[in-house]
Amino acid sequence: MRVVLDHNMGSSLKARFAMQPWVSECLHLTDIQLAKADDLVVWRWAGQSATLLVTKDKDFAALARHFGAPPKTLLLKTGNATALQTWIAIENRLLSVQAFLSNDEESLLVIQKDL
Repeated sequence: MRVVLDHNMGSSLKARFAMQPWVSECLHLTDIQLAKADDLVVWRWAGQSATLLVTKDKDFAALARHFGAPPKTLLLKTGNATALQTWIAIENRLLSVQAFLSNDEESLLVIQKDL
């Protein structure tokens, strides 16, 4: 599965995602010149193939609820967490992420920062 990190995500997360066996490619929106693109443009681009869109932007959650997948959307409610803290929140829920990705019915998964 391709992982695309929204412009509000640290690009250092690319290396962490790339280490996961289920990730075929990890891109940041800056890699594909979409960092300043409208959310709907990003959504449509990401929906062209099996993609997990990782974001902190609630607008993508609304798109996921409205249109469904693809793409799959991982909404992170981690506040002003560092990239490491954000990754730890994701890593602590990797089994949930993998179950989410394998369920064709689900389009949105929300992860909150550990307290």
